[in-house]
Amino acid sequence: MEEKRKNKPCCAADALRQVRRVNVGGTVIGFTMLDAVFAEVAAMGIWDDAALGEELVRRVREHNYIPPGAEALYTAALVGEFRADGWDRHSGGCGCQGW
Repeated sequence: MEEKRKNKPCCAADALRQVRRVNVGGTVIGFTMLDAVFAEVAAMGIWDDAALGEELVRRVREHNYIPPGAEALYTAALVGEFRADGWDRHSGGCGCQGW
């Protein structure tokens, strides 16, 4: 529990500094706590895109609004950003995506 508190912003200004922009279906959306969510999910070792997307959306939704009916767009964008950032690699950085 203490680890989760450490990652949460202490104030509105800190939260604003943690906003990261991602292209979601052609619209740039600002997400807060995205790097923390990516780190948590990467530690889980989920390699399947469907399961990965479901977990990312579930955790991102804890800190951000995701409009009803837009889950598929958000899922695709979050999985793409997660993979592009290299979070899906082993700690050794070999890029084999856990296979």
